[in-house]
Amino acid sequence: MDEVKFEGKWERSEYIRAIRKGNRPSWPDALIVIAMVIFGSLAHQSLVIYTIAGIVLVAVVNLIILPRTLWSRSIGIEETRQSTFSDSGILTSSTSQTVNLAWSRIRQVRESPDYYFLRLVKYPVPIPIRKSSFNSLDDEACFRSILGRNTNASLKLNPQLDKSPS
Repeated sequence: MDEVKFEGKWERSEYIRAIRKGNRPSWPDALIVIAMVIFGSLAHQSLVIYTIAGIVLVAVVNLIILPRTLWSRSIGIEETRQSTFSDSGILTSSTSQTVNLAWSRIRQVRESPDYYFLRLVKYPVPIPIRKSSFNSLDDEACFRSILGRNTNASLKLNPQLDKSPS
């Protein structure tokens, strides 16, 4: 069974930056803007003002409030964490807790130049996986293979990391 292990620790500013990168606007965000526009039209006010207010509200929540809240509410976030990725799921442990996450709880996987972002089914918050945490290209290739088998990952084709089917 393939398995990838790595160890890492988050700095507050890097974690907040990663969450901001991985947190794309979603349907609930669009519904907030639509609700603001409807409220503006019912109040016989300028739709432009309420549209801008809705967009600003979504931006403030996604770029400021959510990342800071995730940092402050994550148990052991400042501790060094050991993570193991295998076909059975993700096992992450620190001195304060151990979490086992099944692949069935991952809704979506996205890739950026520096991170992989795993989105949970129940909570649309990205879990960032730092690419620089992998010990080697072989470990990252194995991780991508595990993602491909267990999720509906939308990864960019990388000839160095993706083995062609033979």
